[in-house]
Amino acid sequence: MEGDSELHKTIVSMIWQKGMLGACVYNTDTLKLQLLQDIPEGEGFLSASQLLMQTQADIVITGAKQDSRFVQALTDMDTAVLYTDCTLNHQQKGQPHDTLLRNLKKTALHGV
Repeated sequence: MEGDSELHKTIVSMIWQKGMLGACVYNTDTLKLQLLQDIPEGEGFLSASQLLMQTQADIVITGAKQDSRFVQALTDMDTAVLYTDCTLNHQQKGQPHDTLLRNLKKTALHGV
């Protein structure tokens, strides 16, 4: 089917806490979720950058309470779409994860 490749996305979720990087990768094409072992990560965020390059991430998800240096580094990495908890409209009724799933679905359907 034409346009199917537009629906296939790689979604990476990352957190950085106490010098450790935690991440998982979800591929909408293969429907596989890979949980990566936490690794030490410095303030240069080299491992985070390498992970995004290797996975060719379309979407990155992280928490709004993440260190601002980490969020800024992710933003600077030119990832197509960066979601944080603050991206979600907390005034909206319903669970935040429901809003995130709707946003991800909309992004996948309409492209990034």
